[in-house]
Amino acid sequence: MSVAGYPFYRWVDWGKLGVQNFNLIVVLIVVVVVVVVVVVVVVVVVVVVVVSRLQMLLVLPATKRFMWEEVPLLNFKSKKGKPSTIS
Repeated sequence: MSVAGYPFYRWVDWGKLGVQNFNLIVVLIVVVVVVVVVVVVVVVVVVVVVVSRLQMLLVLPATKRFMWEEVPLLNFKSKKGKPSTIS
């Protein structure tokens, strides 16, 4: 890119551009950091919600199944049934 035969770096005011670039770089860094923090927070919240939903869907039925079917001490139906079979 050239203007009137001069290369780009000849006609640019590097003092002003340097200050503007510095401010622009600072603003871009702040914006990128804020966006990254927001994305990380959203991803963590989504992962926590999904994991909790999966635990509700998978772990709780498994623990209920474990409590009610596999462990006779916690199986209140079998406790109710045992006295009727004994008597």
